[in-house]
Amino acid sequence: MRIIGVIPARYNSTRLPGNPIIDICGKPMLWWVYSAVKRVGVFADVFCAIDDIRIENICKELGLKYVMTNNNHP
Repeated sequence: MRIIGVIPARYNSTRLPGNPIIDICGKPMLWWVYSAVKRVGVFADVFCAIDDIRIENICKELGLKYVMTNNNHP
């Protein structure tokens, strides 16, 4: 059995809009979460479930695997 990790990364969060791309020590928050999930070692693969092209651009730039759940454009 393969286990897939999915990280929900919505741009228009109610409490903190844009939180997946907020810079933390030179990297976007999503990169830190993705890296930590990859290190767990039980997942066959890890994907970010994203909803915004700004997050898509970050994923492409950093080589994070993602699935676009909605095509919201700025």
